[in-house]
Amino acid sequence: MVDIFVDANIFLDVMRLRRGWQASARVLDRVHKAEVQGYISSLILTILFYELKKNLTRDRAMQELGNALKRFQLADLAKDDLANILADERVSDFEDRVQFRSAKRVSNIIVTRNKYDYRRVSKEIEVFTPEEFLERY
Repeated sequence: MVDIFVDANIFLDVMRLRRGWQASARVLDRVHKAEVQGYISSLILTILFYELKKNLTRDRAMQELGNALKRFQLADLAKDDLANILADERVSDFEDRVQFRSAKRVSNIIVTRNKYDYRRVSKEIEVFTPEEFLERY
């Protein structure tokens, strides 16, 4: 079974029905069906809660987060990782730095809608759009 790290924007694609959301939904479905092992960072939970609260009650949003945790493993970060995140300027966006460092702890694959921000670290980790991942795996 392949291990993948799923970036927050894959969830946001589905939640906002953004262009390409169907491929993102298929990636999440593959995790749900245990065809691949999915990992997320704890940072994703805060992003998802913020989005869910726009349309759901607090309790329902918490329930949805709980459901996500049943399907995904969390990629933990250590203090050394945080120091690396602060120092590593290859990824310009801070949130993407956290995602990259989290992904590296658990997988050699990150599935993201935003490949551009990870271009300078693509020798360390395979970066796929949902469509590319589904085609390859």
